[in-house]
Amino acid sequence: MEKNGAKYFVFVALWLIVCQAKAQVEVTTHLEAGRNNVSESILLNSAIFGTIYYGKYSLKGGYQASFVNPYLKILNAGSITAARQFVINDALVKLEGIYINNRFSEYVREVNWGVVCNFRRNHFRFSAGTNFRIYSVPKAVSDSLENVSNDKIYEYWNLMYLVGYTLKPFDYKWNLGINLTNIDHFIINQETNPGFNIQARYRFSRGLTAYTEAWLKRSGALNLSVNHFGFIIRLGVIWDMDI
Repeated sequence: MEKNGAKYFVFVALWLIVCQAKAQVEVTTHLEAGRNNVSESILLNSAIFGTIYYGKYSLKGGYQASFVNPYLKILNAGSITAARQFVINDALVKLEGIYINNRFSEYVREVNWGVVCNFRRNHFRFSAGTNFRIYSVPKAVSDSLENVSNDKIYEYWNLMYLVGYTLKPFDYKWNLGINLTNIDHFIINQETNPGFNIQARYRFSRGLTAYTEAWLKRSGALNLSVNHFGFIIRLGVIWDMDI
């Protein structure tokens, strides 16, 4: 029921936006490879996102495909983000509502509902928010297990954050940046497990931008004992178009 409700919400929202007025559409796709302490081999994922901008509002949806993991379906994660943009004292502020559904293993599905406020001015980016996390055992798995009395675990009021800096102003033709964050497209890490990433992007034309990201994710990065967890290299393109 939860999955169907999310699909109906996206369909109705997209239909209303497209029918009522001219909108701008952005399509983003990327390919990523990496590994971590628990992966048996290299991780290879691809994702595609579609975003519709209507005035100061936007709606974004995406899916991730996993090509290597033998325990998962190919389409193993999805996300929806609804946003409203403001300008306050020459700073761009965006308020986002986030839904993420990620079956990251054969036995566990993770669902996140969150609200985050993004602040961007010149070279700096800051984000802060909170999310509710639900770990659940898929029905097909729980039916095959004995003594499963509670197949869900709930976490409330988790902290979401991002601190970033770019070498050039955000809309410049080319840019380099670095971020500290526990937020990625299909996962929100615990507060003490942020990822560090370096980004580079180049806009070839008004409608086409290429980008790359290098992620280093650590387990317990704010604790006294820091152990390497994993890394990801990501390559992607962004297309902008009017409809």
